[in-house]
Amino acid sequence: MITSHIDIETKDYGIHRERILMIDKLMAEKSARAGGWKLQDSELTFTAFLAWQTLHRAGKIPQELGHDDFVSNQLVDAIITQGETVNPTKTSG
Repeated sequence: MITSHIDIETKDYGIHRERILMIDKLMAEKSARAGGWKLQDSELTFTAFLAWQTLHRAGKIPQELGHDDFVSNQLVDAIITQGETVNPTKTSG
């Protein structure tokens, strides 16, 4: 399995690198359906949403900071990258 990460630069909350989890992708898909945008046709919208979602989930931005406010006033840049290959069946111990 190859992991995905997102590198995010914000105005007031620093620079972050977060792993994109399945919950982040599912939330993006749910928001896309609700907002009427197609993921495959909206790469920048998808990236901006994942930037907000991953930082929100990780507690790196205030929970009350909504997506629109984050994109308009905080998001400087974001890029999705492929991370390392991990073995999803590896057990600890």
